[in-house]
Amino acid sequence: MRAGQFIPQCSPPRRATGREFCWGLSLLTLGLFLKVTLAVADSVARIKQNGGKVVFLRLPAAGARLQLEEATYPSALYFGVLAETTSAPWIDFRELSHEDDLDCPDESHLSADSAPVFTSRLVERLRRGSLLGQ
Repeated sequence: MRAGQFIPQCSPPRRATGREFCWGLSLLTLGLFLKVTLAVADSVARIKQNGGKVVFLRLPAAGARLQLEEATYPSALYFGVLAETTSAPWIDFRELSHEDDLDCPDESHLSADSAPVFTSRLVERLRRGSLLGQ
């Protein structure tokens, strides 16, 4: 009988398959996200205890950048969990866009014409939700 047959530590390590590696990486990413979410929830609670308000905002993006962000960290999933865990509202920029009228020429920054439009819509949304401090 060989040592590896009854002492697993004596066997040569088995290499993970690509699928197993990706699954493990996904679990690690999810675990880190949940840990950060709990830390953020603590900060949000302290801000609220001191009379402050917190709103999470998904800033505008477009094109390949938006596709990559949504494929990697879908807003509905990640921001939804963050908002639910912290009980702080979140606003997705797409709620403030009318038929994709917000222009992001470099895929991550609003154009000079779109910035004031976005800002006024955001302020109006914050007012409607009683989220602006007076």
